Amino acid sequence: MHEEAILRAFFAGQSKQNIGEAMAREAAAHHFLTDHFAAGHLRTPRADIRGYWRQKYPLFFSNMKRKIALDVARYINENTTNPATVLGTVSAIYDDIIAQVQEKTADMPELGFDDLVALVAHDFDNEQGLWVVNDLGNRWKTFGDSNLNKKDQNNQTAQMAELAVQLGCKDIDHAHALGTGNPGPYSSEQQFN
Repeated sequence: MHEEAILRAFFAGQSKQNIGEAMAREAAAHHFLTDHFAAGHLRTPRADIRGYWRQKYPLFFSNMKRKIALDVARYINENTTNPATVLGTVSAIYDDIIAQVQEKTADMPELGFDDLVALVAHDFDNEQGLWVVNDLGNRWKTFGDSNLNKKDQNNQTAQMAELAVQLGCKDIDHAHALGTGNPGPYSSEQQFN
């Protein structure tokens, strides 16, 4: 998306158009860019987790639904008095409950044990933070999601994400200027300040 925004800015400059459409595209790209600063999105190997746990527990979702239905049926049988519990069996109650569970979850994506493992890893890293180094050699501890502003002397998550956004916007401005044929001087100090 960033590359597309750069191209749009360049062509807008060539045709003497404003930079608005390119900046709108860049703003959309910034959503994905800033997401990469969340610790839980950096290390969680979702594909590996999925491959391992889906193979190990391929029936997790259907087994979980059956377990929920069975527990509800047992609870109803033990804690209520009505014709179904007096004359019926847990199995009869279960049949009704599992049908309702299947109906309510029919449109849901299948939940795998891998999803739970990935969520735990994601949340742990977001809360505890991860040490990272960028291409410029800056080293900091990054957190994520509700821990973005966590009190930690090494937490620079928001500042580094903001710097990345600023640099992205400068790329768009520079591409627009190049398109107009008047790029102006861009020293490395100007590019990173």
